[in-house]
Amino acid sequence: GKAAFAAEGKPVDEIDPRDISYVHRKGENVEFLRYLEESRERRSGETEHSIRPSKRNWMMHILIRSRSERLKALVYDILIELIDKKLTKPLFDMMLMNFADALSNEAEARDFFDLFSTTFNEYISGKDNSEKGFKIIRLLLEDCEKYLARLHKTYVVGEPGAEGEKRLQVLETEVGYGVKITLTAANNFLKAQARVQEGLQRERMVNPIINAMLLARRLASVKNQNIQDCESILNELFGLLHSDDQEDLYQFILGCISLLKQYEGDFDAQIFLHTQIAGLINPTRKKIAFQFMLRKAPTQEEFIAGKMSSQAINSTDFGDRVKDVAERISKDLNLPLELLELLVANQLVEFDLPLSLVYEQVWIEHLRQQVAEGQEIQMAPMIIVYRLKGVDGEATENHVQISDDMDKDPEKKFALARAFGELITVNTVQMTGLQVIAEELHRLNQDKQMLKSPQVRPLIKVIIRNLLYTSKIQFGRAQMTQANLVQDLLKILLLFLASTHEIEEESIEDHILTIIDSLLTEESEQNLEVASQMEVETSNEEREASLENISSCLQRIGQLLTTSMNTQKRRLVRGLLKIIPYVTKNYEDSALTVVEFFEPSLRPFAHFEDLKPELIIYVESLIEILEITPKNYQMIRNCLLKRDIIENLLNYVRNVLTDESMINSEAVQKGERDLNLALRLLHGSLIGHGEIQNLVFESGILMLIYKLSHISTKSRLLGRTAESIIEHLINQKFVVNKEVHEFLKSKRDAEKNERKLLAEKKRLAILSRMGRGTQSTAMEEEKQSESSKMVIEKPRFQLDLEKIQEEIGLKCIVCQEGYTLAPKDLLGIYVYAKKVMIPKEKDFVSDRKTVSNVQGTSSLTHFTVIHFKCHNTAVENERKLRKPKFDEWEGATIRNSHTKCNNWLPIKGAAVPQGDYDVGLKKFLDGIGNISGSGESKLWLLINDLRYLLKRLSMKEDLSKHTKGGSVEHNFQLIPLLLKVIFHQAAIADNNLRLQAMKSVFFTFIERNEAKEFDDNRSTDLQICTLLSLLFSNPEEWNAKIKIKFFLQILKGAKASIASGSKKLEVSPIKSSVFQSPMISNQPDQQSAPDVIAEKTLGSDLVSYVEDKLIYLQLVDTIFDKFSECLSGKIDIDTYLSQNLPKVLEVFDEEAKRYRSQIRTTLELDALIKSINLNQVIVGEYGGLEHLLNRLA
Repeated sequence: GKAAFAAEGKPVDEIDPRDISYVHRKGENVEFLRYLEESRERRSGETEHSIRPSKRNWMMHILIRSRSERLKALVYDILIELIDKKLTKPLFDMMLMNFADALSNEAEARDFFDLFSTTFNEYISGKDNSEKGFKIIRLLLEDCEKYLARLHKTYVVGEPGAEGEKRLQVLETEVGYGVKITLTAANNFLKAQARVQEGLQRERMVNPIINAMLLARRLASVKNQNIQDCESILNELFGLLHSDDQEDLYQFILGCISLLKQYEGDFDAQIFLHTQIAGLINPTRKKIAFQFMLRKAPTQEEFIAGKMSSQAINSTDFGDRVKDVAERISKDLNLPLELLELLVANQLVEFDLPLSLVYEQVWIEHLRQQVAEGQEIQMAPMIIVYRLKGVDGEATENHVQISDDMDKDPEKKFALARAFGELITVNTVQMTGLQVIAEELHRLNQDKQMLKSPQVRPLIKVIIRNLLYTSKIQFGRAQMTQANLVQDLLKILLLFLASTHEIEEESIEDHILTIIDSLLTEESEQNLEVASQMEVETSNEEREASLENISSCLQRIGQLLTTSMNTQKRRLVRGLLKIIPYVTKNYEDSALTVVEFFEPSLRPFAHFEDLKPELIIYVESLIEILEITPKNYQMIRNCLLKRDIIENLLNYVRNVLTDESMINSEAVQKGERDLNLALRLLHGSLIGHGEIQNLVFESGILMLIYKLSHISTKSRLLGRTAESIIEHLINQKFVVNKEVHEFLKSKRDAEKNERKLLAEKKRLAILSRMGRGTQSTAMEEEKQSESSKMVIEKPRFQLDLEKIQEEIGLKCIVCQEGYTLAPKDLLGIYVYAKKVMIPKEKDFVSDRKTVSNVQGTSSLTHFTVIHFKCHNTAVENERKLRKPKFDEWEGATIRNSHTKCNNWLPIKGAAVPQGDYDVGLKKFLDGIGNISGSGESKLWLLINDLRYLLKRLSMKEDLSKHTKGGSVEHNFQLIPLLLKVIFHQAAIADNNLRLQAMKSVFFTFIERNEAKEFDDNRSTDLQICTLLSLLFSNPEEWNAKIKIKFFLQILKGAKASIASGSKKLEVSPIKSSVFQSPMISNQPDQQSAPDVIAEKTLGSDLVSYVEDKLIYLQLVDTIFDKFSECLSGKIDIDTYLSQNLPKVLEVFDEEAKRYRSQIRTTLELDALIKSINLNQVIVGEYGGLEHLLNRLA
């Protein structure tokens, strides 16, 4: 064989398939085969370094191009031996170089692909080859993608996605074998990887996988078994692209969006891509089937007669909510539903929660905690325990915490839709996904016949669905406005409206109207005015387009109004009416068309006739258009004026209301419906239209409307309509006719003054009759130097009453008096003291390594103020009722706006006797002592009570979760009241030794230098010691040295926790401004540069660890700031609060608002540091946060 090739002048190293074919034809294959046998023997002694990969290696050519099975078998055996000799790497490199060539000759290359699969599996089987495997698969996928594209081009004739596309019957049997083997190997590798999504994103394999799958789908009608298998494998690979991580899903959506432009015109591919995107943005929650069992609480066997079935129940036999289960228990056991409590995994479950979510997020998690890490969970039916409220005392279990509020916040629910506003590169051009969609819609709008075709409608439907999701978020609406989508959406809407198809429950038209409405609502009045000014001078084409569009809208409205209405039709009509002003704009022809459409329904007003029932819906539709037409679009109102419709309405009103005496007449009441419609039409017409307002004023109708707006009008319907007209004309924001505005304003002011004078006369008359020891009520005239004045000598009783101030401070919910009207009567607020676990005081002060926990309290409030005596009186009266309330707090809960309460906290006024305050305070202290039941000192309970309040605020908890009421502002105002009680208790001599022990622990803690990770005990110690700063330091010491020490403790603990890996965080990195030190020059005479803030990306794990602790530190810092004089010893806190109570509460209310707007919403480390005023210290003393973190490391 070697000689035969040499005779031809071709060296053995350059053997190619044509040479092999030549030898085969010459009948010299025997000698050549012998040469291969010898080569195999020689190769058996080679090493990895003696094999040099080459794209023109003769063995590869034989495997790929030879038709001799014997030749390929020999080469195959040689290469298998190389694998056995651990020479996989050079062999695989060589095969990878020839992979594309093999795909183009796959009919002869089956042995190549079989060997390739074996080599690939062997090559990437090592632990260190995972990253290499991802890179290799990306290259292979790109080759497979090109191969499938070539198949489509070869076998599919015609434009992709076009109607009547011609395809062959089926591909040859061997076609696609190589791709199938390759994809199988790739799929097996990827499924074995622990973090497959991360690798796919890193190597940018999203687009190749999606692209390959779309190409395989295009071969659907000609596919053989190989291509069918390829499609199945690609579907599996496609499934790997999905994950629970939001960032991965976001990147996947971006990949789909980037392919939309590539598949422009391919409706099937675009439908698939849009459907995938829509499914990820708003996934359909699958209803899972599971079982649960109902169990009576063991402690209530004697209270609840009977029991539910002990058999497992299928979830499909009940409704979707926990309430459905509770109702079944209530019905079967004859128990009041409002007294039932349900528990799952020893947690209270709210009735409005989805049952499936409770199973997934509570029960499954409970089962997971029962097994060791790595072990498989043994599934079991969910146990639901039912019991009666209050029988076992106050509930101490936690409420179930599950994330079912996603649907309530569209910004969270549709957050992934932001991907449509991201810039992507399409054919070297950067554009957003919304711009891609806008181009596609514009292209479809150019061909109306194509837009009407059945193939396009599904595409439009899914595009509109994605646009609907995008319009749910503010960012999306802004981007959609920039992409100028409204006009194309409007054209599609009107085209679909002209069709005769039936209205679906959720039709395309519905969605388009919702989108357009949200976009138009987003625009400000100013933008609309600018837009209208720019559109005054427009082309004839735009005017004709407006006229055509408005005609289509009105035609569809007419069709809908003449048929029997249902919910879907009503919603569609309302949506069309909303967009009519924005289609009409200020085009006279379009506005005239609108008026002419509704004019026949208004003729009865011109002839003083009653409206027929079928015309009312048209009149109400016109009213709705006028009410939503902005003031800068006045052409419809102008046409109403020109067509004498306004004049006819005024005449109709004047005919019914001839004068004021007719307002409450029978005739008016009989024609109430039509008169009300006429007034509503006038109201809509005069919005922003000065000429119509003036016409209504000069006709005298305005005075009749003003009289109708008075409370004395018998017809409430007419009264409300008239009042809305007057309020609009008086409102300063809507003034366009100053004469009308001033007239009505002066009229109303005069009536107010008249009512005041009448009220004053009546009051004086009553006081005169009530007066005791009145000297004289006669009036005496006295002349003075400048002017004469009339002096009325008033009764002593009247003068005493006039000296009494109006209650301006806290007011009792019962008697409406406070410290202004009743300065000596003790006020207080209702609070709810929830049982919580706190460290045992003895363990804390002894600084034991292990601290046992006991029950304490955590007070929350709705800040309902009530006198101590009013509360006691109410309790006594409630016990005397026919159905007495023996529980003190049952009636108190009603007075507390149905917010839970079980205690009362006194608020001392300046004039309240100390004895009365002590009695009220004893009630509060006894209350928390009884609720906790732990026997801990009142001071320790109070310190932990305030600690828990600050902790809840720092953790951004829902403060109304446990009490069913009470806001952040209410509970911020609780802080100074609890602080006062703490200082009051600290001043008691019996607590001196206790305070000394706490002080020792406090100073020991802040001087610690070790870096311990944050566990529950250490976090609690940090909170308590931070709070103890208020007792054992002054504001100067706090700001100078103590605050920074706590800050350093927080950073040390966070660093230690992150290093230990005690907490796994799955939050993507966030952008944070980090303080850095000034640049220090080496030149002695050069001054330091000013402080700078540099943008730097911090891992969100650090921010997540320190955020709640820094907020807690900030709250304590706020207390130091607001009580600086008290904590400095300049004034007693008791005296300060008593004298400045309203001011203090107002200050803490403002702090609550700042907490809501700034602290609670921030995720930036620098903002948190600024909030505790440590930025200058960190930069000046530690060289910036970055240097400080490095030093702590």
